[in-house]
Amino acid sequence: MVLNGLWFDAGGLTLHISVEEPRLETDRQQHFGLGCGNVEGLKARLKSAGMEIEDGPPIPWKRFFIRDPFGNRIEIHAPGVQHT
Repeated sequence: MVLNGLWFDAGGLTLHISVEEPRLETDRQQHFGLGCGNVEGLKARLKSAGMEIEDGPPIPWKRFFIRDPFGNRIEIHAPGVQHT
C-alpha cells in the first residue's frame, strides 16, 4: 500500500495529512478534530461567513463539525477533550 499526503509546518506545529486507497463504502462520519479555545466564537464567525455547521449528537463538551471544500469532515472542539 502506498500512502501519499502533505506535511504542514505552522510555527512548530506539524500536521500530516495522508491519503488512503479508496474504499467501496463511504464513511461520511470519519473526521479529525481540532481544539479551539473559543468554540462558540469560532462557530459564530464561520456561520456568518456562510459555512454550513453541523452540531452532531449531544455530548458533554462544546463541539461542532464543518466540511472543507473537498468534503472532509472536521470537528472543532474544546481543547483538552479526550475522545473514547
